[in-house]
Amino acid sequence: MKLAKIYSQATGLELNKPDLYEQFIPNTFDKYIVFHASGGKVIENNGQKIQQFSSKIYDYYQEVINLIKPLLIDYKIIQIGVETDEQLQNIDLDLRGKTNIAQANYLIKNCALFIGNDSMFSHTTGLYEVPMVVLYGGTSKPHFPFWFNKDKSIFLESDRNGKLPSFHLLDLKWPNPIKTLHIGSNYKGAVIEMIPNQVIVPNFFNGVPTIRGDYYFNEENILNQLKLCKCTVVLGQPIDINNLIPLKQNIALISLNIDKFPSLISYIKSIIKAGIQFTLFSEIQDDNELNKFKLELYEYSIINKMPFVDRKSLEFLANLNYTKSRLKTNHLLLSGEKVYASKAHWLANSPCELQNSESRILDNQTFINEVENLFIYQYE
Repeated sequence: MKLAKIYSQATGLELNKPDLYEQFIPNTFDKYIVFHASGGKVIENNGQKIQQFSSKIYDYYQEVINLIKPLLIDYKIIQIGVETDEQLQNIDLDLRGKTNIAQANYLIKNCALFIGNDSMFSHTTGLYEVPMVVLYGGTSKPHFPFWFNKDKSIFLESDRNGKLPSFHLLDLKWPNPIKTLHIGSNYKGAVIEMIPNQVIVPNFFNGVPTIRGDYYFNEENILNQLKLCKCTVVLGQPIDINNLIPLKQNIALISLNIDKFPSLISYIKSIIKAGIQFTLFSEIQDDNELNKFKLELYEYSIINKMPFVDRKSLEFLANLNYTKSRLKTNHLLLSGEKVYASKAHWLANSPCELQNSESRILDNQTFINEVENLFIYQYE
C-alpha cells in the first residue's frame, strides 16, 4: 500500500491532490529539461561532511547527459539541487543552491521533462503530470509518486535488466540506440596519464596527472614535466635522486614497479631519506614468486599486486560483436600529442579524441586488464 494511503487511514483524513506554491524565477529557455542529481543536504558525521542521502545518487548522470545532449537541439538542460551537489558538465544553466522550493516548483511545472532521484521533486513532478524519469537507488519503485501521468513516467530501479534513463518522453528519435554491456568500477573517476615522450603544459586538465615512466622512460622529460606541475611518477627504473630532490614539492607520489627495478632496496632508502612518498607494485601473478619480494621488502612497504583479469569472468566477451561494440573511458593516456583510451590502444596506435574517448574494443590481455576503467556498449 502506498504511504499516502497509510497516512490517510491512520489520520482519518481524506486524500486530496494538494496545491503547490510556485514562485517565478527568470528563465530565457522556452523548452528545457530539469536534472535533479542530488543526495540531499550536507551533514557532518564524526567530523566528516557527507551528503545525507548519497545512496540515492546515480553515478552516471554525466554519461546520460553526454549521450542525450547531441540530440537536444531544441531543448536546454537546467540543474537544480543544493549547492554541494556535484556539478554536471555540458548543461545550460546551473541553479544548484540558487532556488528555493517554490522556485524549483515553478521550473518543474514548466519543464518538458524531469530526470532525477527519488525525492520531493519527483513527487512534485507527478502532481504537475510532467513527463519524468526517476531513479531509485536507496529506495525502490513502490515509493513512486502517488499522483503522476502513467503514460509519461518511467521509474527505474538498480539493475533493471540493463535499462538506463531514457528521454523518449520528448518524442525524439535516437539515431544509434545502444545496449550497455559493462560499466567498470573505476569508470566514473577521471584520470590523466602521460607517456614521457613529451612535456605537456597543464592548462586543460584538473587534478594530479600520472607520468608513466614504466611504459616509456625519458628522464629529461619527466624532470621537465615535474617543473610544470605536481605529478605522480611511475617508474620501472631509477631517476637520479639528486635530480628529484629539488622538485619534490611537485612529486605527489613515486610508484615503483619492482619486477625489474635494479638496486631496488638502495633506491627505496634514498627516496625515504629524501622525504618523498612512495608505493610499490608488481605485475607478477605467481604468488610464490611475489612472496619472495614481500619478505625482502616488508619493512619498507606493502606490494600492490596489479590485476590480471580472466577473460572467462567477463560474460559479455563470450558473444561480443566487435564490429558493433565500442567503449568510452575517463582514464585517458596522452602520448606524442595524441590521446588514447588505454595502454592497449596506445600500443596498437589507435588514438581517440580528447572530448570523445569512444574507441574500438581490442582483443588482448592488456586491454582486458583495464576493463574496470571502461564503459563498454553495443550499437543495436
